[in-house]
Order: sequence, then structure tokens, then C-alpha cells
Amino acid sequence: RTFFVGSKRVGGNEVYMRVEGGREVYMVSGALLEKLTKTMNDLRSKDVVEVDPNAVERLELQYPAGETILCSRTGENWRLEEPVSDQGDSEKIMQVIHNLNALRIDKNDFITDKPEDLSKFGLDNPQVVATVYKGDSSQGLLLGHRRDNKVYAKRKDDAAVFFLKDMTVGLFEKSHNELRDKKLARFDPLYVTKFELRARGSVMSIEKTEQYDYMVLKPVQVMADRDAFKGFLEAIKGLEVQNFVADKPTELASYGLDSPQAEIVITIKDVPKPIEIQVGKKDERGYLCYVKRAGEAPVFSVKAEKFYEPATQGYLAFRDRLVIEFNRDKAKRLMLERKDKRFTAEKTSDPKEIWELSEPVKVETDEEIINNIIWSLSFLKAEGYVAE
Repeated sequence: RTFFVGSKRVGGNEVYMRVEGGREVYMVSGALLEKLTKTMNDLRSKDVVEVDPNAVERLELQYPAGETILCSRTGENWRLEEPVSDQGDSEKIMQVIHNLNALRIDKNDFITDKPEDLSKFGLDNPQVVATVYKGDSSQGLLLGHRRDNKVYAKRKDDAAVFFLKDMTVGLFEKSHNELRDKKLARFDPLYVTKFELRARGSVMSIEKTEQYDYMVLKPVQVMADRDAFKGFLEAIKGLEVQNFVADKPTELASYGLDSPQAEIVITIKDVPKPIEIQVGKKDERGYLCYVKRAGEAPVFSVKAEKFYEPATQGYLAFRDRLVIEFNRDKAKRLMLERKDKRFTAEKTSDPKEIWELSEPVKVETDEEIINNIIWSLSFLKAEGYVAE
């Protein structure tokens, strides 16, 4: 139906209106006139792109120098595809997509719908082109010259040129290293079911068991040092890339990765693909060491502290260091033998429990000294293994 809206009532805020074909004239709220007298810029969409960030499958950033950063998503994980193949920082990549999706155009910032020369706006060779893809469809943004505190912009699939705030450029000016995952490995130690370490010519295997928590199964079957092993897993989890050393190294010998000092394989519960890390040599200062993910080209450096020594030491760093354990309250006899002497102390219970020296002479003992010895021996752990 067609409606005709007239002028405001004299002395009031209402406006006159009639319906086509009708003779009646109505008075309606003046707010209707305000809603109907909109310009094209009032009515047009102010969204730069309209996309669900969680549905985006690829992100592409292009720059005038010719560099292109291409990121792709599999499930919840992002990877860089260009200019290097590496794990992506999912949080930072998603932030770029959210930034693009959040852009709005002020109604006064539409410049022209039919630009004759894009070079006037710097949009023939834009400083940034940001594009998001979902399947075969895409939406993108071009950013051109700056002017005052604004920047010329246009949608990739639309002719209209408009202004955005000049800070917009910084949201999309990224180096590819900024979007790479700085964590060497992402996992929760609680869900590690199997751990393999190849170092010093042998293979160590640790598995989680219901009865003993963690057991060393190779090269011998012994209890694992729970604290040392969990501490090492935490050290790996905390490793962050200090330097992206080489994206496509032509040789690995410079980093000690042609024949790695250690190779680590971590199996996570319900995760089909294990984490595999190769460990090379330390750098010249000894503070960092070279590593790479197995099956991938890039070489990184990470902090050697709390990681390099146990990784290259082999299974002796992880076997249980408990030398002896017993209930100290049930100790009845203590014998100390040296080259030329032997001391024997026994606990008597008549009339009360006390320690007495029975050899080489029978005398009362210093109970504090005897108890300290018993306590020290009752849960004795080695500081480390020198050799097997």
C-alpha cells in the first residue's frame, strides 16, 4: 500500500497522513516523518564486511611489497600457509578477523560510489588488502592513502570509496612472524599417556599406568621419577620460541639438527597425532638451543634452561631416584660399619623404647643423632645417576 505523509500540524508535533485511495486524513506522531526522511547514506549498510568470524576458513593479508600472508583453519587450529608453513597463533589470527568484522562506516564518511581514478585514494595499489574466505565466497577490505586522521578504503567487491579511522591500518599491518605460534608445543601434561625420548643412542619410553602412575618401560622397567618427569613436561609446555631462526634451512648441521641430540615424542589422550620435537645443539652463548618440529622445515631457538640437560641426558634423568624406603617407626637396629670400626645400636622397650649402643660397648646413645640417621635413611633419594 502507498502512504502519503504531509507537513507537521501548526503548533504541534504531529504530521498529516493519508492512505492512497482513501479520503480520510490522519494525524500521526511526528517521529514517523523523521524516520521516513532518510538519506541514502542513512539507509545503506555501515558494515565493512558481514561475516561470522567463527565460520571463516581462510585469512589473507596482502601488502604493496608483494608479501602475502595466508592463514587457513582446520577445526579450531590455524596454520600459516604463506610465506612459510608453520603453526599459527589462533588467538592473534582470530583477533584480526574480529577486527575486520567489527569495522563500521560513519554515514558522513561515504565519499563516492563511482570513483573514476582509484589512484587518487591510493586504492590502485593499497597499503593493505585484508580478505576472509568461507568456501568459495570471500569478502575483503582495501586501505589506501591516509588523510588527516582517516584512511581511504573500499570493499573488495564494491566500487564505493569511504573513510575509516587511520588507526584501522595498524589492525592489519602484521608480519608473518606476529601470526605464528610462539609456543613450541601446546598440550596439557595431565593427558600425556606416553612419552618417548631418543638420546645418547638409546630409546626411553614412559607410560602412564593405573597402578604406578608413570613407569619407565624402556630401556629397562623401573618406576619413573614422578616429580622429575612432570617437571620436564611442564618445561616443554612452557617453551616459547625466542627466535625464528630459519624458515626453509638449506642444511641442518649448523643447528645440530642433522643428527639431533634428542628426539621427543609425546602422545596425548584422544589426540591422533603425537607431538614430535627434535633437539639440536646450544647456541654460542649456551642460553638457547635449536629445535624443530619433526616433519616441518622451520628451525627455532628456545631457552635451554630446565629443558636441554634432561632432554639430552637420556632415561637416567627420569628413573626413580628413590634408593631406600622403610617405616622409620619400625626400625629396631642400626649398624654402621667403617673400615676399622663397627657401631651397632638397638632399640629396647624395657621399660620404655630407647636406643642403646650394643657394640663396641654397651652404653646409652644420643637419641637425637640416632633418630636423625634413621630419618635420613627412611626415604633416601639420589641427587642423580652417575652411571648405570
